[in-house]
Amino acid sequence: YLSGDPKLFSVPSPFNYAEQTRVLIVGDVRKDNPGEVAAAFRELFIASGGGALGIFTAVQRLRAVHEKLVHPLEEKGIHLYGQHVDPLDTGTLIDIFREEENACLLGTDATRDGIDVPGRSLRLVVYDRVPWPRPTLLHKARRERFGGTAYDDRLTRLKLREAFARLVRGAEDAAGGAGPRDRRW
Repeated sequence: YLSGDPKLFSVPSPFNYAEQTRVLIVGDVRKDNPGEVAAAFRELFIASGGGALGIFTAVQRLRAVHEKLVHPLEEKGIHLYGQHVDPLDTGTLIDIFREEENACLLGTDATRDGIDVPGRSLRLVVYDRVPWPRPTLLHKARRERFGGTAYDDRLTRLKLREAFARLVRGAEDAAGGAGPRDRRW
């Protein structure tokens, strides 16, 4: 039991998101065309100089895009790693990604949730699709109980927020490019 009324307070963010981040929405790519998706990822990864995490909602699409990206990125000196492609466990892939400042990593939810890649090693997160929840029986029951489509929206926003929070965790972090002193975007 709690005694008394809860005490509410508000604390301003220590980060200047308007200066430290950019959100880009690519709307001219057909999501069912792996070549177009790979081309969009390629251009974003090259523009950022690496340090990019690509998050996929399906392993099959991840593998198809990885196949189309690996050689063009290698030609630019950017290493590409892939969960469900490289014969390494997810933790090892993230460790390698963390150590190679200009590498890129493709993965699924496991590469987004609960990872810590500080500094310039992670400066761009790209989703292949909006991460809407899968319509499992459990999800359908929860959605019915917790507000219908508003429940889906909350879950999706939390996933996007989780990825966004990976980018800016310190005063010197800047998403989509270099730190505040040497920003390229």
